[in-house]
Amino acid sequence: MLEVLEKPAVRRMAAPMSREAYRFMTEQGLVGKKTERIQGVVIEKMSKSPTHSAVVKILQKLLSKAVGDEYTLQIEQPLSIGESDPEPDLAVVKGAPEDSFTEHPDTAELVIEVAHTSLELDRVKAEIYAQGNVPRYIIIDLKNNQVEEYSLPKSGRYTKQEIIRSGKIILWQGVGIELKEIFR
Repeated sequence: MLEVLEKPAVRRMAAPMSREAYRFMTEQGLVGKKTERIQGVVIEKMSKSPTHSAVVKILQKLLSKAVGDEYTLQIEQPLSIGESDPEPDLAVVKGAPEDSFTEHPDTAELVIEVAHTSLELDRVKAEIYAQGNVPRYIIIDLKNNQVEEYSLPKSGRYTKQEIIRSGKIILWQGVGIELKEIFR
C-alpha cells in the first residue's frame, strides 16, 4: 500500500499532513472517518470482513474482563506516536479514559491488529509501535492462520519476533485464547 510512496514522482505529489492539520480536517469533516495518519500520510482504512469483526469482538470480550482499573481497553481509537496516528483494533492503555480528553495516548501496553487484507500495512505499523515503546504488538493474521508477536522494543525496532501457528496465545496478564477459536 505504501509502496506507491516509494515512486519519486508520486512522492513529490504527496503532501505530508501534520497531526494538527489532520485533527482539524477530521473535526471539520474534510477527511473521511475511515482514515488514519501513518508516517505523516493520511491512509484510508480497509473495510472489515465479518471474520475480522468477529475476531475483534471475541478479543474485546476477553480483554475487557482482564483489564483492571489501572488500564483502559481502546477499540479503534487513535494513538499519537511520532508522525503517526494509528487506530489499532485493540489497545490496552495505562490510565483512565478521562486521561485522554486533550491528547490521545502516545503509547500502549499492548496493541493488537487483526489483519485480513491489511497485513502489509500492519507490519509497517510495527516500527511505529516500537518507536512508541509498546512492549507487545500482536498481529492476528487471518489469511495465513497465524499470529505475529513483536516484543522487546529498542531504538525504534522490535528485537524479538515470533510466529505462532497453533496452541494458545497469552494476550494480557494470563488471559489467553486458543488459536483454533479464532482461525476457523
